[in-house]
Amino acid sequence: RVWALAKRQAPDGCPIKGRVQGRERVYLLPWASNYERVRISTRRGERWFCSQDEAEAAGWRASDSG
Repeated sequence: RVWALAKRQAPDGCPIKGRVQGRERVYLLPWASNYERVRISTRRGERWFCSQDEAEAAGWRASDSG
């Protein structure tokens, strides 16, 4: 249910948030504790992903918070 809601609200239906934290690139899944607070800034190189496989193939790793 969380996935479906996030997918409807995300750009192009891709609900995984790719966030830049210092020198690290991490992705957050919709059920991560801080998912709602994170805002994606494409100017900082952040982006959206449609799947975990896509995020990992692009060199991003899973966030510790989920």
